[in-house]
Amino acid sequence: MNSFSKKTNNAEVCAWETPRLFDQENPAKLSSTEVEARQGVYEEAFKEGYENGKALGMQEAKDQVQLIQNIVDGLARPFDDQSQQLAESIAKLAGKIARAVVSSELNTEPELILNMVRETIAALNSNEQEVHIHLNPRNAQLIRELLQEHSNGQTWHIVDDPHVSLEDCKVRCQDAVVDTDLDTRINLIISQLLEDESNENKA
Repeated sequence: MNSFSKKTNNAEVCAWETPRLFDQENPAKLSSTEVEARQGVYEEAFKEGYENGKALGMQEAKDQVQLIQNIVDGLARPFDDQSQQLAESIAKLAGKIARAVVSSELNTEPELILNMVRETIAALNSNEQEVHIHLNPRNAQLIRELLQEHSNGQTWHIVDDPHVSLEDCKVRCQDAVVDTDLDTRINLIISQLLEDESNENKA
């Protein structure tokens, strides 16, 4: 036996263990309350992550739907604009036709001018006996002749007015004026038709 063996005996020899650098928690030592608490935290974190992911996915889906809708609207808009332009063109054409028809009828049936004058005077709704009627000089003489038979006791003064078109007349008394300008009436009708068309397209 060497000298080292002589200096030690079995009682002094012990097993060597790796030193513990930090404390390790033993799961077996956790109480049931602690285990439940940890499980609750895990479930809450999982639920929160799921809800956030779900909300993000729904928002992305909405954005995609809106993008598609914008594309569809963009494709349809030119057709809507063309439809509106077509409606305006047709309305203007109808106005030109109406003017031509009215002008032709007044030329072939002069009595229509007298009827127009009467309607205009009636629109005054006035008790004035003295009425001034502004007419195109070409119509003025014709109306003077016609009024000789249809004056109805009223004093109608025919005024030659070159600013009044052949299709129009302007009637005035002391307290009122009515202008039967054909262009104005037709334009009002066209505007109303286009407005109705626009409202129908929006509905």
